[in-house]
Amino acid sequence: MSSGRRRRRGRCTWTRHALVLGAAVMGALPARGVAQPQVASGGTASRQVRPDSSGNVHLRRLAVLERQRLAVDSARDAHWLDQARRRFPDTVFVGLFRIATDRKLFADVMPVVDRYSREVLPMLDSTAQDAVYRWTVHAWRPSAQERRDFPFTPIFISVNHKQLSGPMLGGAQPFLVEPYLRQQLSFLVSTSTSATFDQALRTWFFNSPITPLAPGGDVEGSARLELATADSRTARRCVAGNLTACATLLALHGPPADPLRSWYAPEDYPALVARVRLGPSDGDDAPALQRACLARHGAACTQLVDRLPAVRIPPPVLDGPRRVFLHEALRDGGAAALTRLRDPRGDIGARLARASGVTEEALLARWRQRMIAPRGTNVRPAASVALASIGWIALLGLLSMRRVRQCA
Repeated sequence: MSSGRRRRRGRCTWTRHALVLGAAVMGALPARGVAQPQVASGGTASRQVRPDSSGNVHLRRLAVLERQRLAVDSARDAHWLDQARRRFPDTVFVGLFRIATDRKLFADVMPVVDRYSREVLPMLDSTAQDAVYRWTVHAWRPSAQERRDFPFTPIFISVNHKQLSGPMLGGAQPFLVEPYLRQQLSFLVSTSTSATFDQALRTWFFNSPITPLAPGGDVEGSARLELATADSRTARRCVAGNLTACATLLALHGPPADPLRSWYAPEDYPALVARVRLGPSDGDDAPALQRACLARHGAACTQLVDRLPAVRIPPPVLDGPRRVFLHEALRDGGAAALTRLRDPRGDIGARLARASGVTEEALLARWRQRMIAPRGTNVRPAASVALASIGWIALLGLLSMRRVRQCA
């Protein structure tokens, strides 16, 4: 073998030894950013994460974002408190209500709140009054940003952030519209009073606000129309004078076990089916039966309504007649009527009768008389209307006396 070949073979051997040694050294070193198993003092393997691992970088980024969020929330709360101190520097009690406003607006708000408070106080017991005290009525003039958003520059009225604004008169300073404020105060009284009653009474009232206040004329008129036009045999018997039917109609003794037969007659089924929304559980032929029922096919109506469970039979009348009945029970009882109404003993009819201080039959009779009593008023026409009517009558009379030329 030549000397050159021996030298080349020696270099290759040393190169292989160097590569093996380098691979052994690199394998002994831990990889960058990868946790290596180590044996703790107790002999248990544990994993350690290097500070520059990708997981720690993500956690540090989340921590920075959380600190930024807390700073933004803190600045927002501080800004809100500063605005609240500027807008509502004065918080005072006016009768039943806590009013937060400035001194200039307080002079406009106070008479309205005071008059309304005098009307409401005799109807509320101590429990309802305490519930109202927990609320605050805010009134403030708009800021510059609010003026840009609302060019009519209203005065804002809010009850626990439920905003209601009053319009302004021409280009003058904003003024407070009394009916709007009274509406918000009525909402406050109704909502706070409802919270003092049990779930049974609220369910009977369709979860509407239970209020001792008299329903408005439009509400009572709608309730009277609802009763008069109800497609229900029980409603018709109630209007005719059957007080037992009135109690069943209002569910004073609880929902009937068979509401279909208790409230409706076969001739009422088409109107009932028109109110029902069908679903897949009613069967594939339910839409065809509904169309046949609305076309006055009695057998189809009976077949369809018999499938409906009791919970899907809607009552003939909703909260309008019940609202009038509730006011009838509370009208003569005063503040003590609310206290007696909170007593959970008995059904709804017994509780309302106890609140009114009369028997359930007498209360039903009073309610029925109120619901069917005529409310029409005699309207006297204005002088201009009367003169215009006389003029048209005279003109039509003259035209009728003219001789009409017959066509040849």
